[in-house]
Amino acid sequence: MVTYTVKYKLPSSSAWKTITNVVEDGFNEGSVSRYFILANKQRLEIPSTALFQFEARRQDRINEIREEIQSSSIVDTAGLAVPGISHPVLGNSS
Repeated sequence: MVTYTVKYKLPSSSAWKTITNVVEDGFNEGSVSRYFILANKQRLEIPSTALFQFEARRQDRINEIREEIQSSSIVDTAGLAVPGISHPVLGNSS
């Protein structure tokens, strides 16, 4: 499983903080925060007003998820089951 690093800076801060071992990220519906799921299943939430920088490996993780979906019986009805977007409801193809 590909993991990636995200750096963020809150508007009130001049210092960048780093989140490592991220496997998924997205926006919380009805909220003003982004979530980050780490390899150890820990969930972090950061206000969406922060400035975010994503490591290039994030695209590798997106491609990995797309390949997993294509090779499984999962049907991604909305085409959105990738990091950066909240996961839609996924159903079986049968």
